[in-house]
Amino acid sequence: MSEIPRHLPTPRMVEKVARAIFEEEYSDTRRPRPDIEPQWILYRSAAIAALEAAREPTAAMKAAGDAEIPDNIGFANDACGVYRSMIDAALKDGE
Repeated sequence: MSEIPRHLPTPRMVEKVARAIFEEEYSDTRRPRPDIEPQWILYRSAAIAALEAAREPTAAMKAAGDAEIPDNIGFANDACGVYRSMIDAALKDGE
């Protein structure tokens, strides 16, 4: 296996999700563990799958997003498109 860089730039969304999944697996060790910290990368495919699954908003998410966009600006009911674009950008950024 290739070596994981020690100094990474600000985490991208895929990395953030992978780290969250990893940390949940090691929830009994909520403090830094240098011996296992690089293993978050093993959860990258699970993070991508989670983001892909979250790409389609639920009915409740659609309603909440639509409520945030004023009808008078011409983009009413477009919150879902914005949300999907954001998820797509997170997935592309994680490539």
